[in-house]
Order: sequence, then C-alpha cells, then structure tokens
Amino acid sequence: DFELAERMFCMFGAARLSQFAQSNFKEFQLHELEEVSREFDKLPIWLPDVSEQTVTTIGANSRYHKARFGLDVLFIDHLQEIKRLPEHSRDRDPRVHLVETARTCKRLARTLDCSVILLTQLKTPDKGMESSEPTVADYSEAKQVRE
Repeated sequence: DFELAERMFCMFGAARLSQFAQSNFKEFQLHELEEVSREFDKLPIWLPDVSEQTVTTIGANSRYHKARFGLDVLFIDHLQEIKRLPEHSRDRDPRVHLVETARTCKRLARTLDCSVILLTQLKTPDKGMESSEPTVADYSEAKQVRE
C-alpha cells in the first residue's frame, strides 16, 4: 500500500507527506529514502492490499503466511469493509455484520495463536456532543458497509 509506505517514510524523517504528492524531493532526501527503503525491506511486515475479502479468506492467507514466515500480530484495517460471509448475508443490519465479523476474528486469533487487531472508521462526533466512549452507533455504516 503506497499510502502506508509514504507515511512510514515520513515517520522516519526521510521526507514530508506533501513532497510525495508533488514528487518534490531534494537530492539528499532521495538518498535518505533509498536507505529507509532498504531498512523497510528487512522488516518482517506483510502488507496485502486486497479488497472484497471475507474473514475466511483473510484467515486462509494468514495461516499460509504463519506457516511460511511466522505471524505474531494480524492487523485488519477497515473492519466494516470485510465482505459478508454467505451465512450472514440474509441480515442486512450493518451492526450485526460488525458483531459477527468481530466474533469470527476472535476465533481466528485463537486458531492462529496471535493477536488480531481490528481497525474501523468511526463517525465524527456531532458538534456540541460531549466526547465519550464510542458505541455501535458511532461506526460509519451508511457509506462504509457493503451490502
């Protein structure tokens, strides 16, 4: 994922994010980017950027990766974008989909014997609303969940 790589380069101080958008780098920064890139290649990170996956396909790919390279932590970004399993397709409520997906991911964590971290987009709070712990209603459902 290019965006994540760009952010990682910025995190290590090799460049600013705006420079990637404009492809505007100084000569010394290009050398720094090359060095940081070589260091990234040594890291044990696997970043598949595949859409339209179910928890089942994520699990199968993760089991393969664990057997071949090892796996300590699995991060799943955009929980609400995970495709519904056929047995859950009857229920159109996005909240039910999120709960069922989270339960399946918990079983996956036990199967893989590793931590599974789920990331999702929350709605921004309404102005004037007091900040509190997010609830199920805070998940961005309208645009994020695919039917």
